[in-house]
Amino acid sequence: MLSHSLTDAAQLSGARCNSQSSTESGKAPTSSAHRVPENNIGFPHSWRNLSFSVTVHTDSAALTDYSGALDELARSSSEPNIFYEPWMLLPSLKAFGQERSFAFVLIFGQQAGKPPLLCGFFPLEITERHRGIPVRTATLWTYLHYYWCPPLIREGCEHQSLRALFEWMRSEQTPCSLIEFGSMPAEGPMARALIDVVNELKLQRYVWELYTRALLRRAGDAETCIRRALPGRRLKELNRVRRRLAEKGTLSFEELTPAGNLTEWLEGFLALEARGWKGGAGTALASTEGKRQFFLESARAAFARGRLMMMRLRLNGRAIAYKCNFLSGRGAFAFKIAYDEEYSSYSPGVHLELENVRCFHAMPGMEWMDSCADPDHFMANHLWSDSRAIQTTAVAVRGRLSGLLLAAFPLLKWAKRTLMPAAPPAEIKNTTEMKDTV
Repeated sequence: MLSHSLTDAAQLSGARCNSQSSTESGKAPTSSAHRVPENNIGFPHSWRNLSFSVTVHTDSAALTDYSGALDELARSSSEPNIFYEPWMLLPSLKAFGQERSFAFVLIFGQQAGKPPLLCGFFPLEITERHRGIPVRTATLWTYLHYYWCPPLIREGCEHQSLRALFEWMRSEQTPCSLIEFGSMPAEGPMARALIDVVNELKLQRYVWELYTRALLRRAGDAETCIRRALPGRRLKELNRVRRRLAEKGTLSFEELTPAGNLTEWLEGFLALEARGWKGGAGTALASTEGKRQFFLESARAAFARGRLMMMRLRLNGRAIAYKCNFLSGRGAFAFKIAYDEEYSSYSPGVHLELENVRCFHAMPGMEWMDSCADPDHFMANHLWSDSRAIQTTAVAVRGRLSGLLLAAFPLLKWAKRTLMPAAPPAEIKNTTEMKDTV
């Protein structure tokens, strides 16, 4: 359980917020506010002299009162993140966060005579250990199916929102010594603001991970994009394999439309994924009821909002590959793909990915799609020629011991890699499977 100092706080956000009852300590709800000391970096002229306040809830049920404000914030965020939008965040917390402790931090900006404006949202999980070391830590909420974890911060408010978060973390209201920002952009306004605020406050930080992963960017047209990623010989081979597959019967490509049978599409995807190697490994979405319900609830919510993009490849009316993406403004996140291993020698997943590139370019206004793949993922890295830089950074917010701990991490990491025997590489069943999986 969280310390009583992290009591629920009630504050207006433009959406109705119910006053929360006191926590088990019996203390009244609290909130903190401070005047931003910087010269309003990044704010429009009309937002000068803003003050910022921090509101914290420990119960995810309280977030339903902020749904409208969070939806608006997500549309205005400098880094789109569907995983923290209410329609996906709340199902994930219900499925995977029941036995965990949280601090849902909301940052509000306010000018005199104007209602508070939600400028930042940080869903933090509170843990007693950080990478095996006993130190209380706040970590941006993540789980198996989260591939991107930047908080929702209003464009232009990155510096002030992060500053307000750190000021709150350094106060007596939180007992955490560290905060970890996982799967964050390593480039852009949010990354720059994090560097600036950490330096201003003279905090110790350590970058745990820094890598790139495949990203699809709009080209002049789909075929140009495909030819840029695939050498002529490789593309000719894929076309030859597709013709061989088509010789087995009627090969067709379909997209889910607003009038489509959503249940049939979702159940078909879940069944196909469960029949493959993911089902055998226990990592398929249908492997547990919690994961299944999370996916169904999130996909239905996305469909209702026009944010779900699904496609499939069918042979003689039988689906042999499915792909599921989630849309976010000018971008999209490639969530999952499944294929029929009976046809793995024909690379159905690769053919569906090529159709995905064509569909992406046919959508007006779309600029990018995040592969959500591992850094060394074979298929994504070969079909998508662009990439985005991602990092995980830990920051010591209070106490000399936590700063010393972060300073020692590079040495500990070196010792682990150098002195401990390396684990044997995971066995890959066959090359075709590696090419077709995401």
